[in-house]
Amino acid sequence: MAIISSKFKRLIDTNRFALYTVFAVLTGVFFAQIIKGYLHTGPNGKIDHQLLRYLSLPGVIYMRAFILIIAPLLVTSLSLSFLPIKSENPFDKLRRFNDQKQKQQQRPKKKMEKFDAHKLIVVTFIVFGAFSLLASIFGACLMLTFGSFASPYSTDNDDDTDSDEFISSNNQTIPNDLDENIRNQKHYIIHKYYQHDTVYNSFLNIFPDNMITPFFMSSYSKTKILWPANLSILLDPNYHIETQNEKLINYKANMLSLCIISLCLVTCVAVMSVDLGSEWMKVAIVSPGVPMEIILNTDSQRKTPLVVAFRDGERYIGDSALNVGIRFPEKTFTHFIDLLGKNRIDSIAVRKYLERFPYHKIVENEKDQTIEFVIKDQDQELRFTPEELLAMMLTKARHYAEVASSSSSPTGQAQIITDCVLTVPPYFSQTERQALRHAAQLAGLKVLQLINVNSAFALNYGIFRRKDFNTTNPTNILFYDMGAGSTLATISSYRLVKTKERGFTETDPQLTIRGVAYDRYLGGFELQLRLRDHLVKLFAEQSKKTVDEIRKNHRAMAKLLKEAGRLKKVLSANQEHKAQVENVMNDIDLKAMVTREQFETLASDLLNERVMKPLEEVFKNAGMTLDEIDSFIIIGGSTRVPKIQQQLESYWSRELSKNINADEAGALGAAYQAAYLSKGFKVKTFHLKDWNQYQINVDFERENDTDKKDKKVVSRTLFARGNTFPQKKVITFNKNRNDFEFKVNYVEPNIPQDSKSNIMKVSLTNVAEIFDKYTLNSSVEPKGIKVHFRMDESGILKLESSEASFEVEYEEIIEKDNYEQISNLVGDAISKFGSKLSSLFSGNENLSANETENVNGTESKPEHEETVKANTTNDFGSEEKILNTTESNLNNFTDTTNSTGNKNESLNATIEMIQNVTEKSFQKEIKKKIVKEEIITNVEQFDGDFQLSTETISASQKKLDTLNEKEKDKLKRDQMKNALESFIHETRDKLNQDDYSQSVTNDERESIEKELSAVSEWLDYESDSEQALAFEEKLTKLTGQTKDLFERVREHRDRPEALSSLKNMLDIADMFHTNAMNVSKDEQIFTGVELSTLRKLIDDTKTWMDEQVREQDLLPRTANPSLTIRIIVEKTMIVDREVKYLLNKARITPPKKKPTTTATTDSNEETEKNNTESNNEKNDTIINDEKILKDSMDEKTKANSDEKISEESNTIVDNDEQIKPDRTDTDSGHSSKTEL
Repeated sequence: MAIISSKFKRLIDTNRFALYTVFAVLTGVFFAQIIKGYLHTGPNGKIDHQLLRYLSLPGVIYMRAFILIIAPLLVTSLSLSFLPIKSENPFDKLRRFNDQKQKQQQRPKKKMEKFDAHKLIVVTFIVFGAFSLLASIFGACLMLTFGSFASPYSTDNDDDTDSDEFISSNNQTIPNDLDENIRNQKHYIIHKYYQHDTVYNSFLNIFPDNMITPFFMSSYSKTKILWPANLSILLDPNYHIETQNEKLINYKANMLSLCIISLCLVTCVAVMSVDLGSEWMKVAIVSPGVPMEIILNTDSQRKTPLVVAFRDGERYIGDSALNVGIRFPEKTFTHFIDLLGKNRIDSIAVRKYLERFPYHKIVENEKDQTIEFVIKDQDQELRFTPEELLAMMLTKARHYAEVASSSSSPTGQAQIITDCVLTVPPYFSQTERQALRHAAQLAGLKVLQLINVNSAFALNYGIFRRKDFNTTNPTNILFYDMGAGSTLATISSYRLVKTKERGFTETDPQLTIRGVAYDRYLGGFELQLRLRDHLVKLFAEQSKKTVDEIRKNHRAMAKLLKEAGRLKKVLSANQEHKAQVENVMNDIDLKAMVTREQFETLASDLLNERVMKPLEEVFKNAGMTLDEIDSFIIIGGSTRVPKIQQQLESYWSRELSKNINADEAGALGAAYQAAYLSKGFKVKTFHLKDWNQYQINVDFERENDTDKKDKKVVSRTLFARGNTFPQKKVITFNKNRNDFEFKVNYVEPNIPQDSKSNIMKVSLTNVAEIFDKYTLNSSVEPKGIKVHFRMDESGILKLESSEASFEVEYEEIIEKDNYEQISNLVGDAISKFGSKLSSLFSGNENLSANETENVNGTESKPEHEETVKANTTNDFGSEEKILNTTESNLNNFTDTTNSTGNKNESLNATIEMIQNVTEKSFQKEIKKKIVKEEIITNVEQFDGDFQLSTETISASQKKLDTLNEKEKDKLKRDQMKNALESFIHETRDKLNQDDYSQSVTNDERESIEKELSAVSEWLDYESDSEQALAFEEKLTKLTGQTKDLFERVREHRDRPEALSSLKNMLDIADMFHTNAMNVSKDEQIFTGVELSTLRKLIDDTKTWMDEQVREQDLLPRTANPSLTIRIIVEKTMIVDREVKYLLNKARITPPKKKPTTTATTDSNEETEKNNTESNNEKNDTIINDEKILKDSMDEKTKANSDEKISEESNTIVDNDEQIKPDRTDTDSGHSSKTEL
């Protein structure tokens, strides 16, 4: 039993990897068989078990890899297990060798781990087995998706199939509109069932039609499962296609394959950017295959108005909201981005907004410290904060981006986008930036960065000109941006810098913002307001109304504002234009001529004074001059005003540059930054150093040096104006020993609008406790309190941490070896005593050591000196050996000195020093180290404090979700209503066509027309308050009522082509059978059963087709057809499957080898004149066997190459082979051979 147990253990231990592999193979085959058996049942309900023979192509490759790779390894491993018990396993031998090698090592520093080769091999084959299992499952999923592979001999019962009636719960029908260029026998069946398939169309766009069709034909020909017309069918667990006899497919099993295949797909994550202006919003996207593209909205526009409107319980966004704003301006909100983060109605921004839009009502929300718009709609009061309105716009932008991402998605489905980069004006305060982040959070977006819009413009300029920059001379560009709401002037500098962020030196371009200046309210909208006020005066003159009466009419003011915007654009290209507004108020129209000169006069203070002010300030802030600027680029829509361009050209004295897109540069620059920050993309590095707009100081109190009772306020600069960010700063408090507080403030007069001077108040609470803990020890020296700040990429200031630092002294005992000192002292003693030792042995005491003669003629060295040096330089000698050697030498020297009687004080002193030196010495050293203790900080935020309560955020989110659901329901209702109306019109039109009128009975026509009229009347008078479900029910009812009629028309229309395809397939099969029968018996690779089965199938199908065509011709067109396209397709597939099986067998079967033969040839009888011998010999020449076999194989290869099988057209090209004698001349005669 012990021997058997050890044998079994050896078997398991040695063949563990083989067992894992076999388990993986069996598991994969098991899963594939179960899925295949679940999907496909053969005739009489029997499951087809011929999996290995009819496996899909990946499965075949996998099985061949198993036979060629895994099987030999398995046999080798099994053979190792049957070695004798006493013999050493190769793995054990390797392990023993490693153990011996470890023991031979001297003084190992660390015990080496044993190298387990057995474990390595086992792990390797476990991984390979897991890969095999995944390959098996993937092959099974392919079978699941493309259909089960039935046996070619398990043909269906034709009699039962003839009477099958096609039943589909989802109306899976063959489309009617078939392109003319593919209406041929070769591709008819495939395109019929694949023309709406995404995979088929994707391949068809890449590869030629004749290359793709055989692939789909080969996968389709082995199954009766139809590829679904859309992906939603796969996700429907109740969808099935069945006949009376058998279940063809159950898509519940397909759910498993979708889950497994989805794990193999690469999830493509797109990122987006949004350029938020005062009036417009531009959205850009970066996704795989779509680099930095401006996306279109639902109206196919590249920019979307930043407008939200509410009317009759519905929400309108973008262009549709603009139309609502003309009639209901008090329910329409624009330019609300300037109100982000505001909490008081008496702030400058709110007062400016109400001055421009007096019809809006804004109130304060004391609980949440925000402001809200208040409107009444359908007798309900609605309240929205500016952040909620912006969140609605960002949600719409996200929807646009996700729809656009579907074009680059591998599945054709929209991607879910959450990462984004948003542009902000550089003058936004901490609170405004935090409010923008809050709006993005409500929209379900993760903000990677808030990038200043002027930096986005500059970045977009630089990413396409990387090669123009160098490391020595920076390129300075001046940008002048006048948009709808504000004006910015920016000086940016580009140069190449060397960085070592990834461990090695890299040279990348860097953008540094050198200076920024702005005018917050100078923009195109301010010019538009000037024109609007002018139109108000003109209309007052024409209508005899007062200006106050017109201003109180909100609808009239909205109409005039819209016309003023149109005039501003037209006057930029024309000298004059006529303003026309219908029904301004009281059915009075406005018609007036406005010239460009009048427009420039109205805005003279803006154009002459305020336009140039940002340019003057930006050079002052940057500390640069105009001569240092290399290019002057204008951007923004308002720079198209001729007067503005004239002033800028006069200032620059050269031509202005317009080499970037003035409208889209900001969105594209932000999109590049989004791709750079995203983990899903790898882009070239372009460093960005932005410009801090506001100086930030730290103010704290400190005791006065003269009078300690009084305290003075000390201010230290934390971030100066013009500092670049992102950047970290540390401020150190050296004299504070107790709990204290400090404030972080803006510096007058550079304070953001509507912001408090104080940004935050920081309290440090456990300072005294920490100092009491450390200052009790006199060896501790305080190094101050350090507070760490960081201004991140978004320009938001954060306090990261605070700590107290102490320098602590401590003693460290250092152990020193004295062997070198001992060796030096011994050598010194030997050198001093050498002369006396030499004179002692030479017998001449008067001679010095230098005068001593050596008999051997060589220089002599003291023996003891050599010994000492040898021992002191031995790295492997022990410490005790060195010490003993030294003591022995000293004793010898001492004895020798005493025997000679020569007392040398110097030598004795040296010996005494040597004896006093120990092996080791221990020294104490005073060292210092820095100890840090974390300090508890309490931060009270003032500017940047937009931390709303959880209840407020939840309420806002619920409000937005309700609006989004209502919008989705409205969209679905509109789609269903349009679908119902389209179906009614199309059906009425079809009833008048010949194909439909011949296939419909009078009763059917009357019933359909009656139902169509009823539904049409319901649409006109009763459907206004109905939801999408009601329209869907009406459409379903009409579809079911007309289904039989449409099915009959489709059958009659497409039956000739289906029959033609079947006839073509039968001709192909007949030709193949004829050629196969003509092959000689020696070359035949098909069995008689296979050929007879094919012959019977061809004859039975032809007979069946003739009988069915005759029966169908006897039926009227109004009757349901007995010969359906589905039955014809099934018959075609059965014939095609049989032919494909035989073709595959011919392709993979190796050619038969002919037996080796010996050919004899009769030599020519030569009669010589002088030889009259009666028995002439017949010379038999034996031709070389190898030559005959080689020639035979060459001829066979040539014959096989002449026979070509065209798989693209599913036809067999038969080249008639003729018997051609191949004559080989020899010396003795002729030999001939024949190849078939």
